[in-house]
Amino acid sequence: MRLVAARHGAVFGITFDQESLEGIEALAAVIRLTRGNLRLVERLLAQMRRIMDINAAAEVTLEVVEAARDRLVIGPGD
Repeated sequence: MRLVAARHGAVFGITFDQESLEGIEALAAVIRLTRGNLRLVERLLAQMRRIMDINAAAEVTLEVVEAARDRLVIGPGD
């Protein structure tokens, strides 16, 4: 699932920095929230890209993932 999220993320211009704790947390959150649903992965990544563009964020963080989840109404986190 990590590979799928990383490859789909590249399509949207999103990279998860595996060297930083924030990048690892963000990728883990995407995997946990989507539970392997590829359509949901794409929707979440697209929303993350929109949020990052609006806020001029350069890096993916857990806050970006959670904000994207809230906008998509995927359901409660944990």
